Amino acid sequence: MMKKSYVLLLIFIISLPVCAQKILVRGIAKDTTKGRSSMTISINDTIWRYQAIPAHVKEKLGNFDSSAYSTNTDKLGNYEIEARPSDTLYFRKMHYVPQKHSVSDIVKNNIVVQLVPEPCEMFDFCTLQPALDYLIFKGKKISVQYKVDPYYCNTRSLNYGSYECVYEVTEKIYGYFPGDIIKFNAYDHYGAPVFTKEKSAIVVLGNHYGKLRHHPCTFPNITKTAGGKWACAGNPIDSAECADISLKSKPMNFPRTASVDISDFQRSVLEKFQQPYYRIDGHQAVPLQGIYLEEMVAEKIRLNRISRENLN
Repeated sequence: MMKKSYVLLLIFIISLPVCAQKILVRGIAKDTTKGRSSMTISINDTIWRYQAIPAHVKEKLGNFDSSAYSTNTDKLGNYEIEARPSDTLYFRKMHYVPQKHSVSDIVKNNIVVQLVPEPCEMFDFCTLQPALDYLIFKGKKISVQYKVDPYYCNTRSLNYGSYECVYEVTEKIYGYFPGDIIKFNAYDHYGAPVFTKEKSAIVVLGNHYGKLRHHPCTFPNITKTAGGKWACAGNPIDSAECADISLKSKPMNFPRTASVDISDFQRSVLEKFQQPYYRIDGHQAVPLQGIYLEEMVAEKIRLNRISRENLN
C-alpha cells in the first residue's frame, strides 16, 4: 500500500497534460546580494518532491532523469528550460527564500527573479573557547533530535547541525545541576553519537558561556572504585583529549563491575588494556590503575584557563 502511494505521488508530480505543448522558457534569475549564479530551477518542484521519497521506494521505481525537470543558471543568471504554459517554475538557492512563478506569467511579464537571503543570526565565537566548567552525570535518555545549524551571518557552520539532547539526571557525578532535566547539544560527523543509542549513559558536558556541549572523550572510562569514588580507569591520559594532562595513573581497587568486555575489540584497541593498567581475565579487562575524576577535571580546567589566556 505504501509503495502504491509513492508511485501515485511520483506519477502526479511528473505527469503533464499531453494536450499542452512545451515551449522554451528563457529568463534571468539572481540573488539580491552578490548576484551570483548556482541557482536551481525546477518544473513543478519535481526534484524536491522526488527527493522526499524514501530510498528503498526509489530503487523499485527505477531511474529518474532529473535533467528533464530542472536546470541551473549560468554565471550571468541566464537560464532556459522547456516547460508547458500551465507549469510552475520553482527557484531555489541555499540560504535564500525560494520563489515560484507560473510559466505563463514569466513569458507574459518577462519576470526577472531576484531571491532575497534568509534571515540570519550572529554566531557567538566565545562558545568555541575551552570550557571552564564541566557537568558529569548518569542520565536516562528522554529525547534526541537532529537539528540543522542556523544560518549564521558572520561565519559558515562547520558541523552543519547537532543533536539536541534531553536527559533525566539519575545520578550526579560532578558539577552543579540546576535541575533533574538537562538539555545539551552533541556534535558528531558520523551520525548519532554512540551514547545516544543506549537508554542510559554517563554523559560529560562542557559549559561554554552558558551553552552545554557534549565532550565524548575528555574524561574516558569513568567508573567507581571499590571505595565508591569516581575515577577514570586505566591510563586515561592515553586519550588524545587528555594528552596535555600531566597526571599519572596509580594503583586502585575496582569492583568486578568496572571490567571491560574486550571480546570484540580489534588488536589496535586491545593494546590499551595491558599491564600495568589492566589485568586480562578471559574476555574481561579488569582495571588495576586509574586517576580520580576530580583530579582529572581540576587539571583540565587549569589547562583550559591557560589556553583561554593565550587565545586572548
